[in-house]
Amino acid sequence: MTSEPAPATAADLALQGPRVHPADVDLATVRAYLARPKSHLALLVDADGVLVATLDASDLPEDRTHDARPARRVGRLDGRTVAASVDAASVGLLLAERNTRRLAVVDGEGRLVGLVCRKRRSAGYCDDEGVAQLRAERHR
Repeated sequence: MTSEPAPATAADLALQGPRVHPADVDLATVRAYLARPKSHLALLVDADGVLVATLDASDLPEDRTHDARPARRVGRLDGRTVAASVDAASVGLLLAERNTRRLAVVDGEGRLVGLVCRKRRSAGYCDDEGVAQLRAERHR
């Protein structure tokens, strides 16, 4: 009897080493991060690896007078996370429903597992090898 391979899950699709920021990072730091090419979603995690907030450019207030305050105050999780165990087909549907290309993947305790990132020009997903290659090219 052969066993069927387990269907791919959000955890299987996720980048395993996304860039993260500490939970107490300020808005100015997140603003600078999101201004960089290929940086579209800031992931804020606490010391235990629990995802406390995500921010994209639309979350940033236009008024920069309070950029020293914690970014988590304007960040959110709602609509930007998916459980690690969700099957790959459902992840694709969630991305389409939410009109986004990125979802933070979390475990049952809310710890960050990775980041699902759909490629811009294809139906595939970003992978760690491809991201590492892009980073290396950027630093040449």
